[in-house]
Amino acid sequence: DGYIYYVIDVEVDNNSSESVPVSSIMMFNLYDGQGYKQKIAVLTDLKGSMDGEILPGNKLRGEIAYEVPVNAKNLEMWVEVPVKLDTAMFAVSIK
Repeated sequence: DGYIYYVIDVEVDNNSSESVPVSSIMMFNLYDGQGYKQKIAVLTDLKGSMDGEILPGNKLRGEIAYEVPVNAKNLEMWVEVPVKLDTAMFAVSIK
């Protein structure tokens, strides 16, 4: 009660010359406008998985589901991309 499943379709392109590991749990986080991290939901009927290795020049597409309060506003998906020893992080607003 009071929660909905919020399913986000994600696509990651590997434009580098090396394989890139992708992990939905380690790299993708959903936050509401108040800064609360949303709980990832494990659903069996999602299209594709956002987990695996992307070869150079290829892409990976899949869905990630979250359990979100029905009144959550200003959702943002934060993506942390490991780049060798450093990391890059950015946010994507969800409308």
